[in-house]
Amino acid sequence: MAQAQGGSANSLLRSIASLDFPAISEETAMRYLHEMHFSYETVKWKLDSAALRARGVPSGPLWGKLQAGHDVTLDDGTTLAAADFRVSEVQRAVAVIGGDNDTPSLLSDACAEAQVLVHEATYTEAILQKVGPGPTHSSVQRVAQFATERGLPNLILTHFSARYDNPEGMAELEAEARQHYAGNLFLAQDFASYELDAAGVVRKFQAA
Repeated sequence: MAQAQGGSANSLLRSIASLDFPAISEETAMRYLHEMHFSYETVKWKLDSAALRARGVPSGPLWGKLQAGHDVTLDDGTTLAAADFRVSEVQRAVAVIGGDNDTPSLLSDACAEAQVLVHEATYTEAILQKVGPGPTHSSVQRVAQFATERGLPNLILTHFSARYDNPEGMAELEAEARQHYAGNLFLAQDFASYELDAAGVVRKFQAA
């Protein structure tokens, strides 16, 4: 991602310590420490075909020259400036990464325009209820429900308890996730890479 909004917890703490902020709640502080928000924008130019047709310019070689950025002259001597027949198309990708966080809804604002959420899901909901709130971890169910409520199209779960480090355990996590989330789901694996394509779909990256 080209533009990062966020940073490491240490750098964030140093920034906070150097500024004179009004008092904030512990809940708000924890949210900032456990959230990273990345956005990337690209601007593509395309030919304004509707404007050209309205101007009476048929599809053909002149369109190609305009698309390439060259001004063209019509048979009647009129010059068309390429800049007048180009429109911009902005593509924006947003990814939110959540660390230890037992209340996924704290990331609601950050996920407003996100295409993908990467979030810890340490336990199933049943085990989390037994463990209690001390570790401030989340459950697969809580994260999956939040992703559904926010309409997030892609979800990558990570940071699983060692108790699930076996085929049966991972199957249990996936089953709970799919019970509450119908989008594009991944259970992260060590050293795996994932890519978000131009259509806003996450795929597991396959090295060439």
